[in-house]
Amino acid sequence: MTPQAEFHEPLFFKDDSAWMHVEDVFVADGGERFMVIGSFTDNAGTDVQYHPAQFGAAYYYFDAIEVKDVTSWESVAEDLQVYQPAPGFLSVRWPGFPRVDRITIMNGLGSVILERSFQGDTEGAVPLTDLPGGVYVVRAWLGKRQATARWIWMR
Repeated sequence: MTPQAEFHEPLFFKDDSAWMHVEDVFVADGGERFMVIGSFTDNAGTDVQYHPAQFGAAYYYFDAIEVKDVTSWESVAEDLQVYQPAPGFLSVRWPGFPRVDRITIMNGLGSVILERSFQGDTEGAVPLTDLPGGVYVVRAWLGKRQATARWIWMR
C-alpha cells in the first residue's frame, strides 16, 4: 500500500511516560471514499527504541480527525500567509515548508482568475496588474500538498 499523505516534517517521536500530540494537515487527491490511518512502513523503515520495561508494542490514539470540504467558502483554511511586500504585488509564505511551487487566485465564485508557477522560490510574488479590488481565495501548492487562505485586495 502506498500512503497518500505523510507528515511533512517526519521526526523521531519519543516520550517514555505520556501520550504525544502529533498534528498535521493532509489534502486528498479527490474521489476518495475511505481513509485508513496508521503506519505503513515495515520495521526496517521505522525508527524505534526498545524499552525493556514495556510490552514492545506501539499504541496510537487518534482524536479530533476532521474532514473538511475546502471547496466551500466557509471552510477556507487560514494556514497560508498572504501579504503585500510592495504596492501592486502579492506574496505568499507557507510556514513549515521550504518553498511554494504554484499559486492560484480565485474569485468569490471559485473561478481561477490568476495562476503562477515558481521555480524553487521560498516565497511566491505575483504582480497584481488588472486585478480588481475584492475578496479572493489564494491557494498554494507544494507537490500534492496545498494550503488556502482568504485575502482582501483593496486598490
